[in-house]
Amino acid sequence: MGFLSILLIILIVFILIILIGGLILFNKARNLTRSLGINDLAHLATMIKESDEEFKVRHKTISGMTDILLPSIMKDFPDFNEAEIYNKVETSLLAIFSSLSQKEVSDINELIAIKYNLEEQIKDLQKSGIDINISEIVFHEHALKSYKKNRDVLELEINTSLEYFYAASKKGKAIEDNDYKKQTTYTTKFVYIYNEEDYIEGKNNFTLHCPNCGAPLKNIKNHFCPYCNSGIEDINLRNWYIIDYRENYK
Repeated sequence: MGFLSILLIILIVFILIILIGGLILFNKARNLTRSLGINDLAHLATMIKESDEEFKVRHKTISGMTDILLPSIMKDFPDFNEAEIYNKVETSLLAIFSSLSQKEVSDINELIAIKYNLEEQIKDLQKSGIDINISEIVFHEHALKSYKKNRDVLELEINTSLEYFYAASKKGKAIEDNDYKKQTTYTTKFVYIYNEEDYIEGKNNFTLHCPNCGAPLKNIKNHFCPYCNSGIEDINLRNWYIIDYRENYK
């Protein structure tokens, strides 16, 4: 028997095995369908739908390193207050949501470090003719994600889970309008200027922005903006400022 004949026999046997296996699986699936019945299949479809709906309204879990990071933070910064920073997260996110919904930056002092970027987002919304509304915000939990200490600035990242109603429209026509609360998480980044003398001498990497014109303030030793000459006495350097935020679920 030639090589080609042997190869042909092996190929035929292989095809037969596949066909027999497929037939067995088909019969099992058919028998399972028969055993379940129409009512059972309908119930299964309902369960899948309910599971999908439950996922939409289930609180999102967050990860963090609070237990690991907190001792290091307290060592470098004995006055650190965990509850205070979480309150800052909520206050800042509420101000951001309000600013985007109203298309005007609210609570300038709270958002001074991101004022310019937030104004750019608002301009994009205005240019595209899109109106958004974020309402009935409820915060669930917070966790410290990362911690860095520079020469004169402390930097923290915090994970937060929350829920809210979200709606978006363009020229009065809804483009997104959920009848359930969106469950999501945000990561925010905050800084605290603990070495004020070095900071006002311009020895820092982090930059605040003028609350009036949004220009970067590289050196605030003279307590005025070099671009618009506005006074900046209201800036409390020894405070936590949000410098970045992002939503983790779109």
